[in-house]
Amino acid sequence: MPRCLEASLATAVSGYQVGGGEYGIILELTNTGSASCALYGYPGLGLEDGDHHVLPTQTHWGATYFARDPGPSLIILSPGQSATSSVAFAGGGPGKPWADFLEVTPPNAYHHAVISLSYGVGGGGNNIHATAMARHTTIHRGSPGGCGCNH
Repeated sequence: MPRCLEASLATAVSGYQVGGGEYGIILELTNTGSASCALYGYPGLGLEDGDHHVLPTQTHWGATYFARDPGPSLIILSPGQSATSSVAFAGGGPGKPWADFLEVTPPNAYHHAVISLSYGVGGGGNNIHATAMARHTTIHRGSPGGCGCNH
Protein backbone atom coordinates (compact mmCIF):
# COMPACT_ATOMS: atom_id res chain seq x y z
CA MET A 1 0.00 0.00 0.00
CA PRO A 2 1.52 3.39 -0.95
CA ARG A 3 1.90 5.91 1.84
CA CYS A 4 -0.24 9.07 1.84
CA LEU A 5 1.77 12.03 0.61
CA GLU A 6 1.04 15.74 0.93
CA ALA A 7 0.13 16.04 -2.77
CA SER A 8 -2.83 13.65 -2.35
CA LEU A 9 -4.06 14.96 1.01
CA ALA A 10 -6.21 17.92 1.96
CA THR A 11 -5.01 19.39 5.26
CA ALA A 12 -7.56 21.22 7.40
CA VAL A 13 -8.65 22.13 10.90
CA SER A 14 -11.87 20.37 11.87
CA GLY A 15 -12.26 21.80 15.40
CA TYR A 16 -10.75 23.99 18.10
CA GLN A 17 -10.29 23.42 21.84
CA VAL A 18 -9.30 25.53 24.83
CA GLY A 19 -8.51 24.58 28.43
CA GLY A 20 -5.81 24.46 31.08
CA GLY A 21 -4.00 27.45 29.57
CA GLU A 22 -3.59 25.59 26.29
CA TYR A 23 -5.18 25.94 22.89
CA GLY A 24 -5.62 23.18 20.39
CA ILE A 25 -6.97 22.02 17.09
CA ILE A 26 -8.16 18.82 15.55
CA LEU A 27 -5.94 18.38 12.52
CA GLU A 28 -7.59 16.49 9.66
CA LEU A 29 -5.90 14.84 6.67
CA THR A 30 -8.26 13.74 3.88
CA ASN A 31 -7.30 11.54 0.94
CA THR A 32 -8.10 13.55 -2.20
CA GLY A 33 -6.38 11.07 -4.52
CA SER A 34 -7.97 8.43 -6.70
CA ALA A 35 -6.43 5.44 -4.87
CA SER A 36 -6.17 4.28 -1.27
CA CYS A 37 -3.07 5.21 0.71
CA ALA A 38 -1.64 4.48 4.15
CA LEU A 39 -0.82 6.64 7.18
CA TYR A 40 1.14 5.37 10.17
CA GLY A 41 2.30 7.47 13.07
CA TYR A 42 2.47 11.12 13.96
CA PRO A 43 2.28 14.27 11.83
CA GLY A 44 5.38 16.41 11.49
CA LEU A 45 4.62 19.95 12.64
CA GLY A 46 6.26 23.36 12.53
CA LEU A 47 5.24 26.94 13.21
CA GLU A 48 5.46 30.03 11.00
CA ASP A 49 4.83 33.69 11.79
CA GLY A 50 2.53 35.98 9.79
CA ASP A 51 5.24 36.52 7.15
CA HIS A 52 5.78 32.74 6.78
CA HIS A 53 9.14 32.82 8.55
CA VAL A 54 9.85 29.50 10.27
CA LEU A 55 9.77 29.77 14.07
CA PRO A 56 11.77 27.58 16.46
CA THR A 57 9.47 24.65 17.20
CA GLN A 58 9.63 21.57 19.39
CA THR A 59 7.08 18.86 18.63
CA HIS A 60 6.25 16.33 21.34
CA TRP A 61 4.43 13.15 20.29
CA GLY A 62 1.98 11.57 22.72
CA ALA A 63 -1.01 12.71 24.74
CA THR A 64 -2.16 16.32 24.61
CA TYR A 65 -4.06 18.24 27.28
CA PHE A 66 -7.21 17.46 25.28
CA ALA A 67 -6.82 13.85 24.12
CA ARG A 68 -5.12 10.59 24.99
CA ASP A 69 -2.61 9.27 22.48
CA PRO A 70 -3.98 6.22 20.66
CA GLY A 71 -0.43 5.29 19.62
CA PRO A 72 0.63 4.63 16.05
CA SER A 73 -1.53 2.29 13.99
CA LEU A 74 -1.83 1.62 10.28
CA ILE A 75 -4.69 3.62 8.77
CA ILE A 76 -5.78 2.92 5.20
CA LEU A 77 -7.57 5.91 3.70
CA SER A 78 -9.78 5.26 0.71
CA PRO A 79 -10.45 8.28 -1.51
CA GLY A 80 -12.47 10.81 0.50
CA GLN A 81 -11.67 9.31 3.92
CA SER A 82 -9.95 11.27 6.72
CA ALA A 83 -7.74 10.74 9.75
CA THR A 84 -7.25 13.19 12.63
CA SER A 85 -4.78 14.19 15.34
CA SER A 86 -5.20 16.35 18.46
CA VAL A 87 -2.63 19.16 18.33
CA ALA A 88 -2.08 21.39 21.39
CA PHE A 89 -0.09 24.62 21.58
CA ALA A 90 1.41 25.61 24.92
CA GLY A 91 0.60 29.11 26.05
CA GLY A 92 3.30 31.62 25.34
CA GLY A 93 5.01 34.35 27.21
CA PRO A 94 6.50 37.78 26.65
CA GLY A 95 9.05 37.98 23.87
CA LYS A 96 7.78 34.85 22.12
CA PRO A 97 6.79 35.29 18.46
CA TRP A 98 3.17 34.58 17.56
CA ALA A 99 2.47 31.63 15.25
CA ASP A 100 -0.04 32.35 12.49
CA PHE A 101 0.56 29.24 10.37
CA LEU A 102 1.17 25.55 10.93
CA GLU A 103 3.36 23.40 8.69
CA VAL A 104 1.96 19.86 8.47
CA THR A 105 3.95 16.94 7.11
CA PRO A 106 2.02 13.64 6.87
CA PRO A 107 3.60 10.71 8.72
CA ASN A 108 6.49 9.19 6.71
CA ALA A 109 6.41 11.96 4.11
CA TYR A 110 8.87 14.71 3.22
CA HIS A 111 6.81 17.66 1.98
CA HIS A 112 4.42 19.77 4.03
CA ALA A 113 1.26 21.79 3.62
CA VAL A 114 0.78 25.12 5.40
CA ILE A 115 -2.52 25.98 7.07
CA SER A 116 -3.69 29.10 8.85
CA LEU A 117 -4.12 29.07 12.63
CA SER A 118 -7.31 30.99 13.37
CA TYR A 119 -8.95 32.03 16.62
CA GLY A 120 -5.61 32.83 18.31
CA VAL A 121 -4.59 29.20 18.84
CA GLY A 122 -1.02 29.78 17.66
CA GLY A 123 -0.08 31.10 21.07
CA GLY A 124 3.28 32.62 21.76
CA GLY A 125 5.12 29.43 22.60
CA ASN A 126 7.17 27.08 20.51
CA ASN A 127 6.05 23.74 21.94
CA ILE A 128 3.50 21.62 20.10
CA HIS A 129 2.01 18.37 21.39
CA ALA A 130 0.35 15.95 18.96
CA THR A 131 -1.33 12.56 19.14
CA ALA A 132 -0.85 9.86 16.53
CA MET A 133 -3.11 10.00 13.49
CA ALA A 134 -6.36 8.10 14.14
CA ARG A 135 -9.65 7.37 12.40
CA HIS A 136 -11.32 9.58 14.99
CA THR A 137 -9.73 11.67 17.75
CA THR A 138 -11.74 11.62 20.98
CA ILE A 139 -11.46 14.76 23.10
CA HIS A 140 -11.68 13.98 26.81
CA ARG A 141 -11.30 17.46 28.37
CA GLY A 142 -11.29 21.13 27.52
CA SER A 143 -14.02 23.10 25.82
CA PRO A 144 -14.61 22.39 22.16
CA GLY A 145 -14.95 25.46 20.02
CA GLY A 146 -17.05 26.02 16.98
CA CYS A 147 -15.34 25.78 13.68
CA GLY A 148 -15.77 27.95 10.65
CA CYS A 149 -12.67 26.10 9.59
CA ASN A 150 -10.63 25.65 6.45
CA HIS A 151 -13.08 23.28 4.72
